[in-house]
Amino acid sequence: MSHRLAHLCGVVVWAGLGLAHAMTLSGGIQHTETPAHQPPKPGRVGLELEITPQNFPLVVAVPYGLPAYTAGLQPGDVLLAADNQSLLALPLPAVDAAISDQVGHTITFKVHRKKGSQLLTINVTVAP
Repeated sequence: MSHRLAHLCGVVVWAGLGLAHAMTLSGGIQHTETPAHQPPKPGRVGLELEITPQNFPLVVAVPYGLPAYTAGLQPGDVLLAADNQSLLALPLPAVDAAISDQVGHTITFKVHRKKGSQLLTINVTVAP
């Protein structure tokens, strides 16, 4: 059995979170509290991954037009590392957490491409 995750950089992690306001009415006056710190909105990389039986994060889809596609990642690529952090033998949630979703950050992926048995470095800049 393989596990799959659509990783659009944070979409899974932040889905459903919105701007939270606590409002109270006292004596006809409305008081609004806005949280002092809100998490930044996650960016998008555009990868669909699964963990192989050998515990490798495998790219199964790269949606057209998203940063991973533009940078050259392809279905069938195995992600070895992201920003010098090994992704091998990690469960899918840990792989997802290791891939930055900070808009504007350039992620350096070390990739094994079966086609031609190539070891590649691919830089992907996280989009808003």
